[in-house]
Amino acid sequence: MNSLINFRSTFVAAIADSWGNEKFREEFVESGKDLLGFLQYKTIENEEKEHSVVDNCVFINPWKSVEIVFSYPDLVWKPVEENGWTGDNSGVLITIPKIPTGDSKLSNAELLAKYFNIFPTFYGGLKTEKEILNELKEDFPERFDNIVTTSFDMLSTYITGHSAAQVSDHLEDFTAVILQTIAKYWNNEQFRKEITPDGEEFDVLTKIVPKDKSPILSKHFEYKNPWNMNVVFQYDENFDLSDGKKSSETYPKNKILLSYPQVPDVITKNSSHKEIEPIALADYNKEGAALPFSCC
Repeated sequence: MNSLINFRSTFVAAIADSWGNEKFREEFVESGKDLLGFLQYKTIENEEKEHSVVDNCVFINPWKSVEIVFSYPDLVWKPVEENGWTGDNSGVLITIPKIPTGDSKLSNAELLAKYFNIFPTFYGGLKTEKEILNELKEDFPERFDNIVTTSFDMLSTYITGHSAAQVSDHLEDFTAVILQTIAKYWNNEQFRKEITPDGEEFDVLTKIVPKDKSPILSKHFEYKNPWNMNVVFQYDENFDLSDGKKSSETYPKNKILLSYPQVPDVITKNSSHKEIEPIALADYNKEGAALPFSCC
């Protein structure tokens, strides 16, 4: 199974679970929680299989350098007034590395190439067979043998194929414009003010997110954002590509920023929650098809 589709199906199952289980919902939407790690833990560790997400899914996170978090206000389903889900677009937060200084042993071009090696797409690199197995063994020492036995087919798909590596043209174009953005950011003060203006910040706990910079990318690079997704940036002085002592795993991860879809509360004379919720979930899954993390 394609890794992106595997994530998407597990994520949709978790949403359905959260609508019917308040305890699970509180865990799922906890501020700042990385949903990739949460879904991997829930689908592998919970032997009691309390939730449908555990019963029907096994998710193994294949990406090194991306997190997925609920960072925007919740979505609300309004099938009559808005013809579906209403709320903010989702977003992707790109962290810009430290502006190079003259004392770096590497040229600016070499530093940019180093960034590209870490982030061939904004997901970052894919974990190797050894990294996946070592991570599972470390996180689930008592269940590792059982995981390998019961999930062999999925593990072999991740390890031998990693079909997520076959990125779309949209992702390749986006990576190219990100490299242009970083190069110009390092050398143009006015551009820096446009991409990361004073007063804008990202705070996952209070759900403060910078404004969409897609229009800025369009103005400078003629880039047309193909997704219903904001593109936002933050600058990190500690993201120092010139520090040869740091491993890529210590660098900040990019973030996919989502809105949690609230439990549908639309009830009519002829329908109940039981009948409405599957329609709302299917509607949400349709909307999600326009987001890059659900592309094939």
